[in-house]
Amino acid sequence: MAGVRISVSLPQMKIEEQETALKELEASLQRSAMELDRRLTTQQQEYEKKVQVLMRQLAEADAKTPATGPSGDAAASDKDIKLDFIWLLLGWRLC
Repeated sequence: MAGVRISVSLPQMKIEEQETALKELEASLQRSAMELDRRLTTQQQEYEKKVQVLMRQLAEADAKTPATGPSGDAAASDKDIKLDFIWLLLGWRLC
């Protein structure tokens, strides 16, 4: 009779161990999902800040009337700001 109890208990113990392991894996997966969501939110916030900086730079560049000499330095600076903005937008969409 004791042999029957032991053989019934072993499968039950294995089931309980597997259930415990499954619960631990589910909890780990939930923590990972929350961490991923937090990191994504942080990246989105950083991206929005960069866009706002570039938009402000574009607005300031458009508000100024660049006095360009033969070298065209002011125009090149304005062009660089616009290109930075375009690359930022493209870079975000490609990621």
